[in-house]
Amino acid sequence: MSYFCSGNRLVRDMWPEFLSKHMDTLLEKDDLASWAVVPDTYDGMGEWAIVMPLDEGRANESTLLYGGDNTPSADGNPVRVSVVLHGIVQSVNLRALGNYKGRRGAVQRAVQYLTLGGDAWTEAFDAQLHALRCMKEYVGEVLRTTVHDAAHTEGTIHFHRPVFTPAASGLPSQLRLGDDPEGLAAGLERQWVVAHRVHTGIVDSGRAASTCIRQGDFVAVAAAVDVVKSFRGKEWRTELRLTMREVCRIMSVSQLAEYRPREVAEEAPVACASRASSHMVELTVLGMDVESDEE
Repeated sequence: MSYFCSGNRLVRDMWPEFLSKHMDTLLEKDDLASWAVVPDTYDGMGEWAIVMPLDEGRANESTLLYGGDNTPSADGNPVRVSVVLHGIVQSVNLRALGNYKGRRGAVQRAVQYLTLGGDAWTEAFDAQLHALRCMKEYVGEVLRTTVHDAAHTEGTIHFHRPVFTPAASGLPSQLRLGDDPEGLAAGLERQWVVAHRVHTGIVDSGRAASTCIRQGDFVAVAAAVDVVKSFRGKEWRTELRLTMREVCRIMSVSQLAEYRPREVAEEAPVACASRASSHMVELTVLGMDVESDEE
């Protein structure tokens, strides 16, 4: 797991103490291995990561791996970059089927998504945005193209993950009892499967249902960094996509209200219930062994 920095400081320490004390690393930047710190410069990115095709059954997709000697792997296996970002939930849909509503023609566009903002605490959030811009610049140079941001609103960080994977990939379905109460995925098994789970939990409590993540909560998100090329309008467009794997609620919207500056509290959103490749090692932020999870 890799953490964002700003100069000699971890971004974790730039959040208010009432938030940072609940975050999952107690180490200082100098205590972390080089792979565990996301560079905050363009030059640093070139030493830190490499871009490789993503072998998960979808064309025109690549992913970032830890590069060269900069890897947590002891046996030389490629390790997919996994970063931790923090922020206030602006919008969310982490249901197993995401925004899929049953229309067969929309299967390939079905996604789970999450958008974060900095709210009153812009210094820490902007440091994450800066590092992501460096990452886009580096990837664009490697792929010799302009890499766009997946965020729909400037100044936010957007995560999303395609719900369905082609059944031809051979990956098993990860749907559990209760994941599809309307039977929307019935009949898709021969062509498409839901081959992953976005794990959700609450700090100090462990795993919890996806409904525990609501608009206005302060969360930590573990995500892979993928590069997606798609045809839009009359041209190809390349985007840096943060593919969320785990979301941990650090402080709920109601708890956060006690600390929020008065002028921001008056504008805070009202909480409402919201509805990788097998050969690559992936790291975890919630303390769960994702690779061996049979759910």
